[in-house]
Amino acid sequence: MRLKPEFKFIGYELDTSKSKTTIPEFWNMYLSNDWPSTIPNWIDPARWIDLGICHNWKEDGSFKYLLGMEVTSFDNAPSGSVCRTFSSATYAIFTTPQVPRDVLVSSISKSWDYIVKVWSYQSEYEIAEGPQFELYDERCQAHIDSQIDIYIPVKRKASFSEQ
Repeated sequence: MRLKPEFKFIGYELDTSKSKTTIPEFWNMYLSNDWPSTIPNWIDPARWIDLGICHNWKEDGSFKYLLGMEVTSFDNAPSGSVCRTFSSATYAIFTTPQVPRDVLVSSISKSWDYIVKVWSYQSEYEIAEGPQFELYDERCQAHIDSQIDIYIPVKRKASFSEQ
């Protein structure tokens, strides 16, 4: 578990749901339009780190998907981008297996299945309110084998807190 302090984010937003398969197409648009290079004030100017953030969940399964970068400020945010500040939270961090790039999406999906269907039931922690995100860094950029980190906001289960 790791506490992530409040952070600022500039990116591009998509309204979607679990039943839609629009996120891969959104990634293609993000990359083909070179939107990452339009984002100023990267938190780490020496490293290209994209975040895919799922937030603002609704009861009908819809949510907002933000794709962009953590930043130091919102100065000079590009037209059409979204600026958000996310609150501090405690996260469980999962690293996907290192796999050939052509099966990365499948590996990410299997990792999410494990988190939701296995880990969340066996852990002393439960998934908490807040943004869930995937961190894409040099481990998945222009490599044959790729992996990412998945950040899930958590809180201790009531049954464990009382012990």
